[in-house]
Amino acid sequence: MKRGSGFRFAAFMLFLLVPAVVCAQEDMQSTTGPVPPPGVVSPPVSDAKAIVSIPGVPAYLWRHGCGPTAVGMVAGYWDGLGLDLLVPGSAATQTNEVNQAIASGGSSSSPYPAGSERHYEDYAAPEDNSPNMLQDGYIQQSRTPHVHDCLADFMKTSFSSRGNYYGWSWSSDVIPSFTNYVTLKSAAYIPYATGYWMSSTLTFDVLKAEIDQQRPMVFLVDSSGDGTTDHFVTVVGYNEGPPQTYVYYNTWDHGLHESEFRAMSASYPWGVWGGWAFNIEKTVVFTSGPAGGIYHEGESLSWTVQTEGAVGDVSYQWVKDDVELSGRIQNTFVIDSLTLADQGWYFCRVTDEGKGVYESDHVFVKVEPLEGIPAAGMAGVGALALLFAVAGVARARGARG
Repeated sequence: MKRGSGFRFAAFMLFLLVPAVVCAQEDMQSTTGPVPPPGVVSPPVSDAKAIVSIPGVPAYLWRHGCGPTAVGMVAGYWDGLGLDLLVPGSAATQTNEVNQAIASGGSSSSPYPAGSERHYEDYAAPEDNSPNMLQDGYIQQSRTPHVHDCLADFMKTSFSSRGNYYGWSWSSDVIPSFTNYVTLKSAAYIPYATGYWMSSTLTFDVLKAEIDQQRPMVFLVDSSGDGTTDHFVTVVGYNEGPPQTYVYYNTWDHGLHESEFRAMSASYPWGVWGGWAFNIEKTVVFTSGPAGGIYHEGESLSWTVQTEGAVGDVSYQWVKDDVELSGRIQNTFVIDSLTLADQGWYFCRVTDEGKGVYESDHVFVKVEPLEGIPAAGMAGVGALALLFAVAGVARARGARG
């Protein structure tokens, strides 16, 4: 008989939520703003038919940082695959909801009012530039920052405490930004993210494998060709060449671009420092379910099962002591008046159209007899009541005689 399934399931989920991370060589930074640096040109995609790319990846424009914008395109893509709790509404275009997912709050021309500050007001404003770093807005105004609610928050983009000027982000914060944001949006989504580094673990075969499996990546690159990192891009394709290339959205326009897949160098632009692969698996999570406890005879019991992440139509089957209860096939389970026979282990088995069979927590219901009442139950109560009534009549007759 299965016991404690809820605890084991939670522990298993916690294990899954730990991303596979390759140890970083050195933390590197993006430093670009909402427009390309002077002299930086993004090569257009060639006409070669050999290009392999992922359809359906949305192209977003720079929103308070290239890092959260690049990762935002990945989140928007997964949202379009049916994980639609990642972004409210459609993520196919850069709606206000998409902007809030990338970096919440307003902008320099339209900041949020006092009392409703979000990422922009707390961390991006005032908009500083190297080498004159300014303390973040919440520090200057001596107030508590908002609870993290967007990719830029989890990426610590623009955080002066992280040494980031307006729009800057560190490479080590890419994985936390994705995993924390996805987990925030739904407990039914299990995020994975893995880091790779050029000239060691980031190979063209890795790029091909991710794109062939329809999973966009994010690269940190040197767009200017000065030998240092400066920009995050969303990678959606490749060309085996020669030369071998990667195809990407640059966060500065909506077009596809293509650059040679090679390590950074001061001799050419768009060299690659490292990259990240992402995946999200969907499961069924019980947001409410049965709860065990101690009851007395005659008390009522009521449970309701609710799930998140189920695919299509869902069916329910309540089980007691590993035996399916006939007719108990609704998500709500009620016993109006408990008896001693109702004591036992209960759970609900949920089946959906796409993910299979899931079980709620297995809980134990202990039913105790009413205080001072024999274990025979309510039948004994009735017999005692009749006995007392007869005795009372006899005493009354005796008193009159």
